[in-house]
Amino acid sequence: MVVTAGVGAALIVVGLLSSGLWPARESVLVMPTTSPPPITNHVDTSACLPSGDGFLQARLDGAIEMRLDWKNDGTQCEGMPRPEGNGIRVSFSRRLDDEGGRLLIVFGIAGLSESSSGRALPANLTIIEEGGRQIYGTLGDDKCVVDELKQQLLTPWSAESRTYRVSGRGFCMQPARAVGGNDGVLMSRFDFAGQVKYGDAVTPVPSDRGA
Repeated sequence: MVVTAGVGAALIVVGLLSSGLWPARESVLVMPTTSPPPITNHVDTSACLPSGDGFLQARLDGAIEMRLDWKNDGTQCEGMPRPEGNGIRVSFSRRLDDEGGRLLIVFGIAGLSESSSGRALPANLTIIEEGGRQIYGTLGDDKCVVDELKQQLLTPWSAESRTYRVSGRGFCMQPARAVGGNDGVLMSRFDFAGQVKYGDAVTPVPSDRGA
């Protein structure tokens, strides 16, 4: 399967994945006995938040074994309301090597409205290896939990567009399953700070039931 670059195109894939068009398959994960090497910074002009405090930290085990320690510089982050107002969708993307390979992480978090905070929020996870490799999805909000999430307004309030800093931490109890395969990736923990935009100028991706 070829995965094209770009967060917007990838979020359409997330909507199809969560709609059940690509069913999950069972997989067995073997937990590593030692910590995998961290993903280090590469030269990239991207930046997550203008304030400089965006980040994503996570542990991945299974078909992808990595400890993500993505700083603000070099990381792209975006966010928007989920369709029908059921929570938010937050994404993080970063180049992993000099050949341009990127990894995209998308959290779909339920039980939130604009500016609200929350605890023990159900969530799902999509992991996309851009560049023709693989897509993994938890297919539903019952596989991951956001222990705590906060939203802080970053821009002056406007009906057209409002940007919030969104920060949260949590874990997944079950792996994200490979599309069209038997592999899985377990994100046993995650901690992030990114952004989410609300307003009339923000157009959510259609056909979404989970992410």
